[in-house]
Amino acid sequence: WTIDTVAPNTTITAHPDDPSNSANASFSFMSTETGSTFECRLDGAAFGPCTSPRAYTGLVDGQHTFEVRATDAADNTDPTPASYTWTIDTLAPDTTITDRPDDPSNSANASFSFSSTETGSTFECRLDGGSFSACTSPQTYAGLIDGSHTFEVQAIGPAGNPDPTPASYTWTIDTVAPNTTITAYPDDPSDSANASFSFTSTETGSTFECRLDGGTFSACTSPQTYTGLVDGIHTFEVRATDAAGNTDPTPASYTWTIDTAAPDTIITDQPDDPSDSPNASFSFTSTKPG
Repeated sequence: WTIDTVAPNTTITAHPDDPSNSANASFSFMSTETGSTFECRLDGAAFGPCTSPRAYTGLVDGQHTFEVRATDAADNTDPTPASYTWTIDTLAPDTTITDRPDDPSNSANASFSFSSTETGSTFECRLDGGSFSACTSPQTYAGLIDGSHTFEVQAIGPAGNPDPTPASYTWTIDTVAPNTTITAYPDDPSDSANASFSFTSTETGSTFECRLDGGTFSACTSPQTYTGLVDGIHTFEVRATDAAGNTDPTPASYTWTIDTAAPDTIITDQPDDPSDSPNASFSFTSTKPG
């Protein structure tokens, strides 16, 4: 007869990923001694007979531990069962865009920052309906053309669950400055110490800045009026800034002269007084040319 006092050693040869996004699990195992039988248990329950592979279904999310021990033909049982602990995570993460360009934007470049509700997630990004590809936060783009663009990003949890509803952001790039036009202005010359200007932009939604006689540009709306101006030459300028922040680099300008002083009229030649002629001729001038 054969005496065998040495217990077999048990090895797990196949197991789920850790973490796993499946509620099912399968384990394969072997013994160092041919003819061994096996006992398995899950999560600290009682050991029970099993064969390789051992499958489980419908497991709940969370951490699980599988153990298996071999017993050889001489009834020696492995005193140190093979053990494997893994986490099941079937819930997809949620993705959030935390930083993005303005809408509209006057930059051909864009940068996006994003996060996941699950630590350790990886990310995939795409622009304008292209293919998703691996990315990290922040994701930047350069040299984009004017127009509408859409950025999307999805988190993939450590267990491999992708966010089924990627975070999305749509914005418009506008790098073209508006053109400003003065549509109403004083006569030149003008006999009024007051002046009113109306103006428009080629882009709807623009704001305006005005200045008079080389002063500082400041916010204004159409019409812009001035009162109590002194006699002399004046210059009005106005520039539009569109919703994307592009400012007209060539402000619209109008120069005019205010003259509120009346001329003085002088008669320089006239008939004698008294005169013996039935005809009369007068010559006269003004103190102002024109």
